[in-house]
Amino acid sequence: MNPVLAAGIAHTVVIRQDGTLWGTGGNERGQLGEGTQELRDQFVRIGTDNDWLRLAAGDAHTLALKTDGSLWGWGQNQAGQLGLQPRIPQLLPTRVGFDTNWTLLAAGGSHSLALKTDGTLWSWGSRSREAPAPPAPRRFTAGTNWIALAAGDHHALALQSDGSLWAWGDNHQGQLGLGDLVPRNDATRVGTAQDWTDISAGGGFSLARKSDGTLWAWGDNYHGQLGILGAPRQLAPTRVPGLQKWRAVRAGFSHVIALDDNRTLWGWGENTDGQRGDASPESSASPIPIAGFDGWETLCAGARHSLALRGDHGLWAWGANESGQLGDGTSHRLLKPVPLGMGRWKRVAAGGFHSLAIREDDSLWAWGQNRVGQSGGEGNAPRPVPVQIGTSGIWAEIAAGSWHSLALQHNGALFSWGYNSVGQLGDATRTARTRPARLGSNAPWKRIAAGDQHSLALRADGSLWAWGLDNLHQVAGTPAGVQPAPVRIGVETNWTHIAAGSSHNLALQADGSLWAWGDNRTQACGNTTAVMVSQPSRAAADKRCLWAGAGAGFSLAIRSNHSLLGWGAHQFARPDEGTAGSRNPAPLNPSEWGWLSLAVGADHVLALRDDHTLWAWGSNEHGQLGDGTTRSTSQAVQVGGDFDWMAAAAGLQHSLAIRSDGSLWAWGSNQFGQVGNGRKTSGPRPIQFH
Repeated sequence: MNPVLAAGIAHTVVIRQDGTLWGTGGNERGQLGEGTQELRDQFVRIGTDNDWLRLAAGDAHTLALKTDGSLWGWGQNQAGQLGLQPRIPQLLPTRVGFDTNWTLLAAGGSHSLALKTDGTLWSWGSRSREAPAPPAPRRFTAGTNWIALAAGDHHALALQSDGSLWAWGDNHQGQLGLGDLVPRNDATRVGTAQDWTDISAGGGFSLARKSDGTLWAWGDNYHGQLGILGAPRQLAPTRVPGLQKWRAVRAGFSHVIALDDNRTLWGWGENTDGQRGDASPESSASPIPIAGFDGWETLCAGARHSLALRGDHGLWAWGANESGQLGDGTSHRLLKPVPLGMGRWKRVAAGGFHSLAIREDDSLWAWGQNRVGQSGGEGNAPRPVPVQIGTSGIWAEIAAGSWHSLALQHNGALFSWGYNSVGQLGDATRTARTRPARLGSNAPWKRIAAGDQHSLALRADGSLWAWGLDNLHQVAGTPAGVQPAPVRIGVETNWTHIAAGSSHNLALQADGSLWAWGDNRTQACGNTTAVMVSQPSRAAADKRCLWAGAGAGFSLAIRSNHSLLGWGAHQFARPDEGTAGSRNPAPLNPSEWGWLSLAVGADHVLALRDDHTLWAWGSNEHGQLGDGTTRSTSQAVQVGGDFDWMAAAAGLQHSLAIRSDGSLWAWGSNQFGQVGNGRKTSGPRPIQFH
């Protein structure tokens, strides 16, 4: 069977070819159906069944059919959109009734539609602003010849077998195509044409294709989503100019993706999050071809993100990703289509002289120096190539310190191994471990970070914890100077991001505020009055930070406008012309924006931009910047000329990065095999391995 895609506001669900069901993204109402309300930034399997057939996704609810014709729903249910009583969220797929003759589904903002094999049309949930529908499937209108459905935010479209087009629901933008702005509670025929073959409904607009391949649009056109220049909206179906033949079209909230007759991908409408796929920040009222991409089979448009399957059934995604709805393991928006699940590696971490990575099957690998077990094996000989740690494919996140390693499993269990002389493993001992050992029974944990000889972690409840060396207040300012077991930092439960430097830390709260503590001798904590900061202290005046990274005596942060802040005394902390560094958080290159994420080593930085170029600055005596030289620089230099970097990690003197095809690249110092190419030599340019 062919995979099936569905996308809501910030979640994505997929049926794979083997009939298994997977989801990623926002999950606050249980719309992923995997039993929790935790956000997921990579695909997780939903249940164990392998007989799923079709999908539909609303704002925060999901519907699915099985091969036996049964109907299932999960997620938000306040408006009865799941067809279940009582009206409470469902965190797992729950069967709707007992019928086994369902055949097609559609899900709007908070309403649902379905067809049965006898051609009858059924609806439930809140299908318009004026006329709520029942919270259980009820036959909506007469007739037994319905063949296709489409659900917008608050309106719906349907086709009958004679090729006629019908619409109902909200009409404040003319999205019903009836020549007026009057809502309809009942299915009303749109015009007299009888050659309609395909329909799609967006936020406040509609699209339909005729049998001759021409494309027609109506409703809201504020962002150009109709593909028609010069009109704020259209009250009746109007032909989209340009191409004569279209193969498929799908509407997001205010953008459109479509295939022409040659299976070339096109996009138009809003593109503030890259949902159109052509990397332009501007809206477009004209269809734009997405260069270099053809051979597509299936399209899916969420509110602000897009998905597509190519002829080889490979899944690609682009657009908004703040909730992980693209499933690439990050929260970075993608401005161009990027393949998912086609590569081999998806996470990397770089320590002092060792490296960690997680493959696409969630297996854990390590290489480089292993003198104290930090690469997860017996003996102290370096590992010049990646070696799997254990046999289980259950790993979700990794972090590497100078001599120790941390890893999280998907169930939130935290493991540590390596050097432990100052308690950096957090197991209440100071004994080194050569294999991952679980850190207590407290779970779930959700974020980890490793400094020089200390560790940080966030629990699923948003609380902040630290352990290890505390001589410079990098843990909790204890008199003993060592904390061999996790200690809670403060009482807040709204921490969202952590970064561990050599001897100081950064953390973000949910409101975007940036906090720091630890060694402040170079003002790396953004505090000009204290030499040491024993508890988290505000490091920047505003509350607009998205990401933070900490090095050896310097700090960096990405603001909400995707510009950079930098502070600390190290001369290579700033990608500008400064040589002394700033002792207060200050903008770096104010005209530059578009930064997505940072990987900060001891003295060098890797930074990913929203066009997925990779940049570097800082110390470079071992070629760790990857620009082909060994010249240190405070100017950002591009790593290669590629536009498909997805993730990066910076160690003491080496660097790692993953490209969109899942290939892993490394450069810089390789004295202990940390570059993983099987040799003790490396170079100042990225080299691919394994």
